[in-house]
Amino acid sequence: MIILPPLPYPSDALAPVLSEVTLRLHHGKHHKAYVDKANALRAEANLPAAPVEQLIETVAMAPDRRLFNNLAQAWNHAFYWNCMSPRPVPPNPRLASAIGAAFAGPDGLRAAFIDEGVRHFGSGWVWLAAQDGRLILFSTHDADTVIGRNLTPLLVCDVWEHAYYLDHQNDRAAYLGLWWDRLANWDFAGRQFDAEAAGTGAWTYPHDTEAYVAPIHGTGAFEHALEEAGMLLALQPAPGSERGRRFDALLHRIAEYAPSAPPVGQAGRVSADLDRRIRAAAARRRAGRDDEDHHWSPLVGGDLRRHG
Repeated sequence: MIILPPLPYPSDALAPVLSEVTLRLHHGKHHKAYVDKANALRAEANLPAAPVEQLIETVAMAPDRRLFNNLAQAWNHAFYWNCMSPRPVPPNPRLASAIGAAFAGPDGLRAAFIDEGVRHFGSGWVWLAAQDGRLILFSTHDADTVIGRNLTPLLVCDVWEHAYYLDHQNDRAAYLGLWWDRLANWDFAGRQFDAEAAGTGAWTYPHDTEAYVAPIHGTGAFEHALEEAGMLLALQPAPGSERGRRFDALLHRIAEYAPSAPPVGQAGRVSADLDRRIRAAAARRRAGRDDEDHHWSPLVGGDLRRHG
């Protein structure tokens, strides 16, 4: 199953450039819709489970564009989330040198990137990529993606209107300028650039849900983990399923963090009841008591005991 990766930061972390409302709608509705549709269409086409990149290449030339469009949009969005940071840093020296060689410096690249996005007609994506050690800048229309091209993407900005309209209305230039100045994740871009040089290790769409749960640091990340765990509870994940393993991994991280975490039920984002129930589940997980002697039935997710 193709997963919906969680945002790599709290949903309010990119404000005021991108508001919490925009992030929740964009990630929780738009990106999720592409993932759900891609999963349904993959099953309908009887395609075996495979990395998203491989699936995109498999269906790239299919007459029916629906599966390609939804897979590509899922991939593009997941990459886009990583291209933003609430605390951006300057490009590393090697990438800065490449920027100077290709665009005569950061100001030249900024101007070219914004111009590419403003001139792009309709919906799509603006990409900064590396090809044989050189930087290139281009845009793609609609769901088109970089998978299958002989290059490594470094950054992408979403110029579909749903990415920015609530915060910037139809002023795409303002959105692009603020995105570049305040959100562009040069640490991620630098790691991508280094991976291109080494020929390995570039970002790929997450497919191992268990390995994707990072340690929790701070109340914002804790709230985010509680929210995701709550959504999984409502879906009633079956033991041993991807969602079940994801839920178990979230409980593990919450259990690591929860003993020192203050209650967040009063913060408005997470209900006190959800906070209490997930903390109880996490305590069971931490104590190693999620076995036949401790039933999970009070949770919305049902009985998640391991069965041999």
